[in-house]
Amino acid sequence: MQNHSRSPTTASWLDRLRGKSRAGSVTVWVALSLIPTLMLLAVALDEGEGSLSKIELQRTADIAAIAGGLRAASSASGVPPSCASMTHALACAQTNAAADAAEVNVPAGAGTRSWTDSAETLSDNLIQAAIVPGVQKASDTAVKVSVSRPLPAILGFAVDGGSSFLVKATATAEVVPGGTSGTQPCMTALDGSGSGVTTNLDISISGNANLTMNGCSLRSDGRIALSGNVNLVAAGIYAGSTISSSGNANMTGTQYPDSGQISDPYASDTQLQNAFSKLTTQTTNSFSGGGSPSPGTYSTMNITSNTTLAPGLYVVTGNFSVGANSAVNGSGVTIIAGGSVSISGNANFNVTAPGTSAAGGAIPGVLLADNGTSGGSISGNASSAVSGVIYFPNSTLTFSGNGATNGQSNCLEVIAGSVSISGNTNMGGNCSQLGALSFGSVQTTPLVELVQ
Repeated sequence: MQNHSRSPTTASWLDRLRGKSRAGSVTVWVALSLIPTLMLLAVALDEGEGSLSKIELQRTADIAAIAGGLRAASSASGVPPSCASMTHALACAQTNAAADAAEVNVPAGAGTRSWTDSAETLSDNLIQAAIVPGVQKASDTAVKVSVSRPLPAILGFAVDGGSSFLVKATATAEVVPGGTSGTQPCMTALDGSGSGVTTNLDISISGNANLTMNGCSLRSDGRIALSGNVNLVAAGIYAGSTISSSGNANMTGTQYPDSGQISDPYASDTQLQNAFSKLTTQTTNSFSGGGSPSPGTYSTMNITSNTTLAPGLYVVTGNFSVGANSAVNGSGVTIIAGGSVSISGNANFNVTAPGTSAAGGAIPGVLLADNGTSGGSISGNASSAVSGVIYFPNSTLTFSGNGATNGQSNCLEVIAGSVSISGNTNMGGNCSQLGALSFGSVQTTPLVELVQ
């Protein structure tokens, strides 16, 4: 019987060969398994770099949006040459301010910036800035900025086929308009220059005038000048420019010259502005004499004898006048005029504005309003006991003569382009009880807030 057992030498050689084969197989499998591991590591490195860049880019977008918002909140009217011919030149300037800030940390895109006037959007291929409605309040202005940055991929391109990837960040800054603070004015003149530095004489008080403002202030967006034997008593005296006096003029109340300007508080009041739109109505209906005219639309009103006004809205597309020895009485009344307004002679005008439950289209707190440029006057020996807001934003309102205008229930507020006083007037700033707008004597600074 033959012995087929391996010799010691042959067995040893075969065992070594098998060991090398197994070792080689492990090496191949390890090498193959490293490929997806390295690819995943590359993708992770790409993602890590992208996350770090995203954080940095978000800061850039935030800063750029705030820069555009600050430009929008400012009163600066200058624009870059590239924006000068645009319909929305200021919006163009605001987005350019945002893009300038973004380019500090993001390279400029290819080519020049492109401005789309209708969409109020500025862009290159890496930065886009646009003027959009506010997030907190749609009527606010907001600046939305998007910034992008291309980053080279390490090995991640093997997965998605690209050698780079784009990181993007977006931010929106909203301009919250400033309001007002301080004492409620009962006389406000708005004709100061829009630059905020003005020499316009908005309020002039002269002769033997006595002006008493019960618990309220005198506010001018321009200068205030007193002369003669004037006596002025107010809770505060505010001017956008200087406050001066001459002769025997006397002022009682803390003076605040160079106090900037406040905006027209009723410029965006929907009910009043809608009433002004009725002045375009064509009518041949006029009123002259006395009696009891009904609320409605008139081409002119010339009151020359005793008249009682029913509660409601009176729209006078032309001139409104009260004269001779007439007496006018009424409550819950708003008069809107488009021409000149005159209360003169020995007339007595004893009319009060409607309260918060106004009827017939009347406007709470508003007694007499005129958006024309012809102006208004209360003169002669006219004596008035009125309550409400008298609003002439585009013209001069004059108080003169020996008569007296007295605010009833501590409510008589005058808002006009400019005011000239040489008669006796008592005012009060408590018209909010009737539903009139409340506002202060000092404009507060607009805020710019990141909202997205």
